[in-house]
Amino acid sequence: MLVVGEHAVTQGPLSVDTLISSGKIHGTVTAVDKVQLLKTAIQIGDLQAPSLSIDEGAYYQGHTEMGPNQAADDFLQRTHPRPPVAARDEPDLT
Repeated sequence: MLVVGEHAVTQGPLSVDTLISSGKIHGTVTAVDKVQLLKTAIQIGDLQAPSLSIDEGAYYQGHTEMGPNQAADDFLQRTHPRPPVAARDEPDLT
């Protein structure tokens, strides 16, 4: 999770699990879970996330794509790798 505070200024691109912003972001944001722009947030740049919340008073300029994408899937795999699945014997049903 990335939290951008009210007085923070950030240049993208950003790839995160979750973004909660009350500050200024200039650049593309890709989130695996969600983006939440609080009332003092300024977002200039595209957003890609399965879930988006924009509080009244926040400023957003850009394109939005809702839903998972390959970049988000790749980021999640790098940051939360899944353990390999152990092989198991399957009964012969014939």
